[in-house]
Amino acid sequence: TTTLSFVRFLPFLERGEIAKAKDLYSKVLSHHPKDFDVLKGLCTIYHKEGNFKEAYDVINKAVSLFPDKQEIQLLYGKSAFHVGKLDEAEKVFTKLLAEDSGNADAREFLARIYLKEGKKEASLNEFRVILDGLVQKEELDSAVTILQEMIDVDHENPQLRHQLVDLYKKLGKNADVKKEYEFLASIYIKQGA
Repeated sequence: TTTLSFVRFLPFLERGEIAKAKDLYSKVLSHHPKDFDVLKGLCTIYHKEGNFKEAYDVINKAVSLFPDKQEIQLLYGKSAFHVGKLDEAEKVFTKLLAEDSGNADAREFLARIYLKEGKKEASLNEFRVILDGLVQKEELDSAVTILQEMIDVDHENPQLRHQLVDLYKKLGKNADVKKEYEFLASIYIKQGA
């Protein structure tokens, strides 16, 4: 019966009627408190709202019911991250990566945790793995986004800037190529190169 209920309120989510979808998820959850899809859906809605405390509370329950479900573990790690439970989140993401080293979501959050902990190199290493995967899959726009995040961490790293130039060239973004070359010139001038 929960699948039928899920199908009925899915259009509310698709139309962006979050409050209505949340109300329906909550009603279904009251009748089916151990339903995987409903717990996951309600947690996802709380994330969309930025209500991470509620998301954490819901997903905590789901973790105890479905400890082996990677989707639940990922939401649990994200929720823990957003409520500031970095040690908890780090354990979850590390475990997820041990099970599936290609889990880019887990790796990205682990990189963000390392950054918050002041572990710049560890953070950059995780971002590099994501970047390499995106470039290999030719998801260049996403690769640019990750590379820009890496540059935010290590602002004057010429190697990162050269990689960004290469991506911009592949994407045909000539104005961005020019801007990066100008920035690289300023870095080299500062370094006396």
